[in-house]
This record gives sequence, structure tokens and C-alpha cells, in this order.
Amino acid sequence: MNRRSRSREGTKVLLNMLRSRIGLDEATFERYSDFLKGLCDIRHNRIVRSVSMNGSIPLVEKLAFFSRLPDASSLETDEGLRNSLVLIILFDLWSSLPKILSSMRDDYFARSGQVEVLIHSAGVLSEAEQKNVLDRLRDQLGGKSVRPVWSVEPDLKAGLVLRMGTQVWDGSLKGRLARMEMDLLQA
Repeated sequence: MNRRSRSREGTKVLLNMLRSRIGLDEATFERYSDFLKGLCDIRHNRIVRSVSMNGSIPLVEKLAFFSRLPDASSLETDEGLRNSLVLIILFDLWSSLPKILSSMRDDYFARSGQVEVLIHSAGVLSEAEQKNVLDRLRDQLGGKSVRPVWSVEPDLKAGLVLRMGTQVWDGSLKGRLARMEMDLLQA
């Protein structure tokens, strides 16, 4: 089996394991999501990769190494997280981690009936403004549960940019000015 098909097979195994471990439990989903995000952050670290790929280091020692990393102490007590790391090491899935994390999140949201929406605003929104945005989104999405991820981007000047999957709704002043500029250039 070549490296690419081995990685593809490992990805399938890991995603199936994650799906069965997480189910529809929100807390478990958050724990696995945070764990994989942490691994994504360190995946390019030379020491991490060399320990992971070194065939002369036993798997038990590799797991001990990873459990000593910050935010990885739960490896000692959570068999599912430990098994996830074992699959990542054995199938060398480090470069696939962002796609695995994205697939896991998409699958969870689809199964739980949630929609993750990235909401970028020019400034911090009040609770009333956030509630208004979420209520309008729920109406637009047919009552689905909206899982907002809020961020502030001052360069938007005013308004909001909403990202849901591959769809983007740009209601920012920056976006409107860019569209007006394009219209003027085409005229």
C-alpha cells in the first residue's frame, strides 16, 4: 500500500472512530475539536514530527511524549483521544489534520442539525445586536440551530460578513465600496 492510499485509509478509520466516540454529545465534540486544533497548531514542529515518524521510538514512548505537551494531559485519562493520536501517528496523518478537523466538524453539525456561521463585524456587537443577528439567521435557515463564531474585523468599517460553509454574505461597508468600485470600473 502506497503512502497516499495508507493516509486515505487512516483518515477514514480516524473519522469513523471520531464519529462513534462523539455521537451527538456537545461536550465530547468540543473536547475532540479542541484536541485536534491543538495538534493542527503543532503539526509543523520539527521535534513533534521527528518523534512521531521515528520508527525506533516505541509507540508507548511517543504517547508519553505527547502527553507531556501543554493541553495534552487528558491523553492519560481519555482513551478516545489517545486512540486518535495513535491513528495520527501510525498513519502519519499530520498533514491531513486540518481536513480531518473540518470533516469531523461538518459531520457533527450535519448530524446535530446545527449550522456553524462565522460572523465578522466591524466592532463588538451588543447582546441585543447579537440576538437580532442570530434570530434573523435562524429565520433564514428555516429554524436550524445556529452556532455562531464571532470575530471583530475593524477593516470592515461597518456592517457584517457572514460565512457559512462556502457561502459568504458581505454586508460590510468595505464590501459595498468594493462593489461600487467594480461597477464604476465596468461602466
